[in-house]
Order: sequence, then structure tokens, then C-alpha cells
Amino acid sequence: VRRDLISASSEINEQAFNQDSFDILLDAVEQRIFTISQQSRTQKFIPLKDELSPAYERLEQLHQGGKDGKLRGVPTGFDELDTLLLGLQKSDFIILGARPSFGKTSFVLDAARHAALEGKAVGVFSLEMSIEQIVDRLITSQSQVPLWRLRTGKIDDDTEFSLIQQALSKLSNIPLFIEDTPSPTVLHIRSLARKLQIEHGLDLLIIDYIQLILPRTQSDSMV
Repeated sequence: VRRDLISASSEINEQAFNQDSFDILLDAVEQRIFTISQQSRTQKFIPLKDELSPAYERLEQLHQGGKDGKLRGVPTGFDELDTLLLGLQKSDFIILGARPSFGKTSFVLDAARHAALEGKAVGVFSLEMSIEQIVDRLITSQSQVPLWRLRTGKIDDDTEFSLIQQALSKLSNIPLFIEDTPSPTVLHIRSLARKLQIEHGLDLLIIDYIQLILPRTQSDSMV
């Protein structure tokens, strides 16, 4: 690790003189340091016997989970989908496609909320909606109070107020993180995702939606 850090410092020093874009330079530095930090944990031979006990515990948990209805992956809250996928698995890259106004954002926010309620750390990049709009949707999903009532303030009675308060209490304790910078670059998203992973862990990352990511160069937009 020490040698890697020395080598990285030399590379960073050289790039600092030659790279004109501060964002690209910063991303390269973060990527290099992050890679070294991960390698320091994983770059070694592991005796088979050391992995057999965790493997048995994992199989036992899966067996028990099958009885209890628990999933191996990150749950979405949509039972039929979770049954097919066994939850969202690590390293899965999933693109959700549908025509405009068919509920794509509602779907991913429900999945994010449900996963976070199950204790999974979830990051949401909202490229189209503001954080206030996202929060309103999360509250209405959790409370079942219609969204138009929240937005207009026309809440009927104490019952709906109570449901909203319960929803706020529930949502305030879940590991759900939202970022609403419009048209971010890939570098911006990658940097914040790394930071979130380091500080809180990261089980699920959602980008809504991917076409609004700002390309670094004109040629990138043609890919």
C-alpha cells in the first residue's frame, strides 16, 4: 500500500501540471486513492478454510430467509419482481424504460423507500425533480395521503395529519440520501457516490434519469 501511495502521489503531481480541467483531475485523484484503499482490503490470497464458515452462515441465512420470505438481494417492495429477481443483486446495472408519464419515477422512489426501510443504504440522484418534490412523493407514498393534498395543503382532518406525522417519523430514520443537482456530469455523480459509499455504505444507487447526465465532451453525447 505504501508503494502504491508513493506511485500515486507521483502520478497526481504530474497530472496536476498537465491536466487543464480541475474536475477531471479531481476525479482521477479520487479514483486512484479509492482504488488503493479498496485494494488494501482485498488484494491478498485467502485460505479456503477461512471462507467456509462464512459460506455456511450465508447458506443458512438464505435457507432461513426462504422460510421467512427474506431476499438475498435488495428488496424493491414489489413482490412479483422480487420473486423473479430475488431482490436487486450486487453489481446489477438495471435500466428502467417506459414511455413518458408511465410512472418510472414513482416506481424507483417506491423501490428506494422500501429498500431503505429494510435498512439498505440508498442513494438517489434526482436530475429532473427537486429534492422538495422527491420528499413530497416519499411522504405521500409512506402516508397514503394523496399527493395533491400535500401540495395544496387541503388536508382533510386530524387523521391525515396523524398519518403524515407517522410517515415523517418513519422516513427520518432510514438511510436514504438524495442529490438534486440538475444535469450533473459523470464525474460529479461518481465523486459523490464514492463519498456516500465511504461515509454510509451504499447498497443501491438510483439515477433519475440517465439521459440528463451532462456529457464531459461533445463526443461523449454521441455514445
